[in-house]
Amino acid sequence: MEGLLLSVHVLAGFLFVGGSAVAASLFPRYAPVAGAAEGGERSRAVAAALHRVSRGYGIAAVLVPAAGIVLAVVQGRMSETWLVASMVLTLAAGCLLALLIVPRQRAALAEPGEPAALRTLSMLTGGYNLLWAVVVVLMIVQPGAG
Repeated sequence: MEGLLLSVHVLAGFLFVGGSAVAASLFPRYAPVAGAAEGGERSRAVAAALHRVSRGYGIAAVLVPAAGIVLAVVQGRMSETWLVASMVLTLAAGCLLALLIVPRQRAALAEPGEPAALRTLSMLTGGYNLLWAVVVVLMIVQPGAG
């Protein structure tokens, strides 16, 4: 059972968290900009597809903490500090994606804005990716684990 849960947890992380992270990171490059003609790298169709991937894979990524929590309960590790920290950072990353990144992507598609707004979106996406990187390090190193 533990092997299956760990496999689901890791594979869902690769597929869904990785997919949402890559799509969200690429979105600003392709998003339309006010006053700029579509062409070159700017493509509303590509940006729309990246937005759908960011949103859809972000929703599917709920499987990652769900499987992780079930695994932690089965292993009796729910009270370990590194695991609690990972869950808090996972929640922060999910909120960042759901409450800031995806809505800003949607707004950029609805009404092309200034490049500064896309730079802010890039920064937020970098924070999202950094949070996930810290979670991965905590999962591997497990500081203070018994």
